[in-house]
Amino acid sequence: YNELSETKGDVRLRKAILTVLLVGVLVLTACSGAKQVYVSSDSQSASSAAEAESSSVPQMGKVHLETAKLTEEENRFLSLTTDGTVLLYDYTAEDTETSVELTCYELAGTQLEVVNRIAIPAEKSGRIAVAYYHMVEGFRLAVETSNGVKNMKLENPDRKLSDGAASVGAYVSVDENDDYGKEIPLASEIVSSKDSVQTISAQELWEHPEKYMDSGYEGVYLLTLSITQKQT
Repeated sequence: YNELSETKGDVRLRKAILTVLLVGVLVLTACSGAKQVYVSSDSQSASSAAEAESSSVPQMGKVHLETAKLTEEENRFLSLTTDGTVLLYDYTAEDTETSVELTCYELAGTQLEVVNRIAIPAEKSGRIAVAYYHMVEGFRLAVETSNGVKNMKLENPDRKLSDGAASVGAYVSVDENDDYGKEIPLASEIVSSKDSVQTISAQELWEHPEKYMDSGYEGVYLLTLSITQKQT
């Protein structure tokens, strides 16, 4: 099913994106059945901070993406109110209309195969957020721009972790200038019932998945993000 909600008012960029993400993380597994839920929040606030930063972004490529720099108060807020993983990024693109795409891969033999992929139409600059408990079970992607928040949730109930399995994740700090469409590895996750599990670098898994074909883990997963030029 689809749920659509709208919120009017003067909402600050960071507070809005954190609030949307917290709601997303808390209800991610609350409903049953395979579905995608898309929520658009039309705010009248202007993303002045993101727009101001765009003028100082190096123009080495068509897209600049970096890990969001949160204040101490914002980090404390996230740590106290969520028990899942929340990743935040700021981006600036050369074109006014873009699309933000999030992909979950699973290691299958020597290759990475797509498990899930979602995309949200976006604008020239803003904040991107990714939230999940276990990426193979589902995740939420949110993008906030000057026109408000667009928020999509994808659930994969057929891929629930087995009893006794635990997961270990590794995350990449991003600061890149790239062409449109380039996939940037964000995080890796290992699912295993073994007593000892070693983390795998997301970048290393993306570039050399064949190295981990004999790892013996129940599951090895990877999240990537790309920003594409919206087709006209």
